Amino acid sequence: MDTALHYLAGDIGGTHTRLLLARVEGRAAPHYLHRAIYPSSEYDALDPILMEFLLDAPDLDGACLAVAGPVITEDDGRQHVRLTNLDWHLDSRLLAERFELDRLHLINDVEAIGYGLAALGKRDVATLQAGRPRGEGVRAVLAAGTGLGQAIVVTRAAHRRRRVQVIPGEAGHRDLAPANLHEVQLWEWLHGQYGRATWEHCLSGPGLLDLYRFCANEQCMQAPPRHEPAAITAAAMHDSDPVAVAALDLFVGLYASAAANLALACLPRGGLYLGGGIAPQILARLRQPDFLAHFLHKAPMEHLLREIPLHVITHDSPGLLGALQVAQEV
Repeated sequence: MDTALHYLAGDIGGTHTRLLLARVEGRAAPHYLHRAIYPSSEYDALDPILMEFLLDAPDLDGACLAVAGPVITEDDGRQHVRLTNLDWHLDSRLLAERFELDRLHLINDVEAIGYGLAALGKRDVATLQAGRPRGEGVRAVLAAGTGLGQAIVVTRAAHRRRRVQVIPGEAGHRDLAPANLHEVQLWEWLHGQYGRATWEHCLSGPGLLDLYRFCANEQCMQAPPRHEPAAITAAAMHDSDPVAVAALDLFVGLYASAAANLALACLPRGGLYLGGGIAPQILARLRQPDFLAHFLHKAPMEHLLREIPLHVITHDSPGLLGALQVAQEV
């Protein structure tokens, strides 16, 4: 008799939709049956992607989709979310009915990364500062990709076992706090563009494009047209475009400052993790001394920040790991 269970995990973002079909038997590690990545913007909704991915799939025992946006849970348990950077609206009940799922759960995408931290190995992270880690300490995630999100991870005792609780947040939409005159000038420029200046206006893929525009305007330079964040990071990392270098320098300083602010807010002695798609691409740049210098520049709390373990997540899909875990538990 086949006792294996089958689960669907998804990481639904403004740029990519990542899906995973896994088979789990007993306490053995999940066996990945099928995994695929879809360009989100080329589809009008999630439904056609799921229809393609689940073609010929076995009956599912649970599903969890991690979504880039705030998840609203109604009193009757129904969940819905409108993606922040994509015109999609997901409804857990409608999706469950359409795809004949008994259990489907929606969670925030950075919340999923928080749940996935426990599944990461040593090869899945790069350490920027060893700090003084505490195994049961609070952990936190700050993820810059298509948008900017955060999550706080707390381990607590429940029914004679340790359980993880992840608290997501929309940190990217907080007001930008400039730390020097240059950043004040950036704040003024962003405010002129958008009517307000937020962290996500800087620490995201679209934000990096804006930093590039700001630096070109500041230097009165006719910068090469760049419409993709990856092109800016590549040019900066190869030192082939001075405007791109200036934009990435500004990005790195702001990222360090935002990470330090989060560290001071929750004291993640178990580790502060930089997630999302951008950090792994600029890992060599984050290893340069100025990133930690910006991170520690929070007098009089420099000594406290030195104790915080600081890592970059290099695993390509930590949100899928977390979504799979939640799919098995709900």
